[in-house]
Amino acid sequence: MVTCDGATFLMGTPGNGVGGHALGSTRQPNDPVVSASKAGLGQRTLLLTEAGKVLPLGAVASLGDAVDLGPANPAVDIAPTATYDGYWIAASNGDVQEFGDAAVLGDLAGQGQTVVTMAPTRDRTGYWLLTATGRVVPFGTATLLGDLEASMPNVPLVGMVARPQAEGYWILDGAGNVYPFGAAVALGSAANQDFQRITGFEPPDHWIIEPVPAAEHPTTATAILPTATGDGYWISLANGAVCHFGDAPGIGALHRPQINFLLIFLGHEFYGDGSACSQFTNEPPPVEAAEQAVTEATGQDALTLDALPDVPSG
Repeated sequence: MVTCDGATFLMGTPGNGVGGHALGSTRQPNDPVVSASKAGLGQRTLLLTEAGKVLPLGAVASLGDAVDLGPANPAVDIAPTATYDGYWIAASNGDVQEFGDAAVLGDLAGQGQTVVTMAPTRDRTGYWLLTATGRVVPFGTATLLGDLEASMPNVPLVGMVARPQAEGYWILDGAGNVYPFGAAVALGSAANQDFQRITGFEPPDHWIIEPVPAAEHPTTATAILPTATGDGYWISLANGAVCHFGDAPGIGALHRPQINFLLIFLGHEFYGDGSACSQFTNEPPPVEAAEQAVTEATGQDALTLDALPDVPSG
C-alpha cells in the first residue's frame, strides 16, 4: 500500500523491503503520489506523482517522466509493459505518454474527456482508459466489455483493474461499489460493511461492543487489486482499512497496535470481527504502549490492567 506522501507498506508474503524510499528529495512536498505499479519480479515498484514524476523503488530504474502536465492536467496512472522495460503514463486530459519499449497505442487527448485511471490488459499489450463519465475506451489488444456511461453512479469512479486469467475487468467507485464486466465477477462491496464501537470494558478481558451501521460512516474507497487467480480482490479505503473478498485473504492494514488501542479506547468506529474489512494489524498492543498512548491522548494516567485483550480485527 502507498500513501499520497510516498510511504510504502508491504502486506502479505513480500515481507519488509522497499517501504519509505519514495520519501527522499526526488519528490516535492506539494506533489502527491497518485499511482503505484509492480515493475517486475521481486520488490520492484514504480510510483507516479501528480506532476508526472516517476519514482522507482527497488531494483528498477525510471525511464523518464511525463511532460507538459500541470495542476489542471495531472498524471493519473502508470502501467508497465509486458517486459517491464517500459511503461505508459496517462494524464487526466486523456493524453498517454510512452517510455522505454511501450508502443504508441492511442489516447483520448483533445477529445474533451477527463480520464480517471488506466488499466493494462492481463498480458500488458494494451490498456483501457476510464473516464469520469464511466466510459471505457480500449487501446492495443484491449477489448471493450462494457462500461458505466449509460448508468453512471452518483459518486466518482476511482479505480479499474483487469481480471487475471480471463477476459474481464472491475470498476470501483468512491463509495466502494464494484462493477464487473466480461469474465469478472462481483465478489463483494466495501460500501456496505458495518462498523463496531467500543462502549465499555469489563475486566479482565471483556469489551462491550455495539454495532454501527455502515450508512452512518460512508466509505471512501481508493483502489482495487485482484488476486493472482482472479477469483478475489482487495479494496483499499482512505481510512487505512483494507477489505478482502473472494479468495483474497485478510493480510493487514495500516494502523500500528498502539494506534489500534487508541482508536477503540476513544470510542472511534472500526471494522471488527466478522467484517470483510480491517483497519488493524494482527498483533495486540503491548500494555506499556497502549497505556502511554492513552495518557498522551487524554492527559491522564491510564488504568493499569493485568492484561489487555486482543484488539478486534477483521
